[in-house]
Amino acid sequence: MGARQLATIARAVDEACRKVHTPEGREPALLATLTAHSRTGGEVWIQVTAGNINMDYPFPDDPVARLRQANIFGAFKVDLIDWNAGNFVTWDTAAIAPRDVALMVDRIFTAILGCDDTTYAPAVTMEDLDA
Repeated sequence: MGARQLATIARAVDEACRKVHTPEGREPALLATLTAHSRTGGEVWIQVTAGNINMDYPFPDDPVARLRQANIFGAFKVDLIDWNAGNFVTWDTAAIAPRDVALMVDRIFTAILGCDDTTYAPAVTMEDLDA
């Protein structure tokens, strides 16, 4: 994991995870979209809001098994919300601290989406979500 990449990811994830519409924190108010290029040159993406990670999923197989085998979530309990083979997968991360979500995002980029650990350069776009 590169310190530069993790710092970029951590700032975006922290901001997205902390901005919510309700005092209970149930309605995300900010979407962080992180994009990068894989080793093969294709663009890959991960989106983070308070409570979930939505990610590019270009594979035909079960995302739970693939991410578990890569140990993306470590000891954290992360539930699958939805997925569409070859398109996306969404995970519930509501009970996980932003710093740990940032580490997961970095691991997804490198271990699942094929980004080079030392050279990938995540770009961040922040989007306010309407209440």
